[in-house]
Parts: sequence; C-alpha cells; structure tokens
Amino acid sequence: MLRIGRRQLLLAGGSALLVACTPGVASGSAAPSAARPSSPLAANRALGVWPDLVAKAPLAVRQAYEYAASNQQILQFVPCYCGCGSIGHEDNLSCFVAQFAQDGWLVLDPHATACNTCVGIALEAMSLEKQGVTVKDIRRSIDEKWSKVGPGTPTRMP
Repeated sequence: MLRIGRRQLLLAGGSALLVACTPGVASGSAAPSAARPSSPLAANRALGVWPDLVAKAPLAVRQAYEYAASNQQILQFVPCYCGCGSIGHEDNLSCFVAQFAQDGWLVLDPHATACNTCVGIALEAMSLEKQGVTVKDIRRSIDEKWSKVGPGTPTRMP
C-alpha cells in the first residue's frame, strides 16, 4: 500500500488549491487585456503596440499616427483636405483613428498610411502645437494652407 506523509499531503493539497484558483492562460501566450480591441488595427501608444501597417511605415507616417493617438483634443478641430469627407471622415483625427477604446487602446484607420495630405496636416498641427500655437490658430493656419488642395472635411470649430 502507498503511504503518503503529512508533509507530502499538505504540499499536494496546497498545489492543487493554487492551480484551481489561478486563471488559465494558454501555453506560450500572454494573458489578453480585457480592454484591447480585437481588431488587427488595435494600437496602444503608451505600451508601444502598433500594427505592422504603421510600425513598418515611413517615419513621417509613424510620427503622424503617434501624434494623432495622443492629441485628440487638437486634431478633432483640424480638417483634412484630401477629400476623405466622402468616406465619412469628419476631421484629421479620423484619418488616423477609427475608435478610441479603454486603457489607451484605440483602433486605427488605415487611410492615412497612404495619404500624404493627411500626414502633412497632422505633422503641421504637431509642429504648430510645439510652438505654443492655440488650437484656433492651428485651425486657421491649416485652413489657409491646405484648403487649396481639395475639399475639406465637415470639421467643427474649436
């Protein structure tokens, strides 16, 4: 007959309890974040998580996406003049971000990865903001320069 000592029994019982109370994680994978969107275009600037579409893009495109991801309060008031209003975009922000989620997660819009106008407007807004220009004056400057390029999005005023 197999004889189990008290120490072995306590160790086995404690191990079983620990395993039973620990949430399962698939082998070889990290625990998924409840806030992370399931989209392949999910990104999180603070965590440095970017889809390949952006991560492998030219530097100017990456910089514009990073700026858009953290400057909603500016780009929501900046129009885009590439004609993307026809696909439902309402401002320059929507050229980059389709949806804001929880905990810094967002779903990107791929449109700006192939549009120099969207990227140029975002980078200009970024430059003006770094110079201390107000949102209203950023809007005015963008309107003056870029309205010659094409039709603007129906962007609300700051």
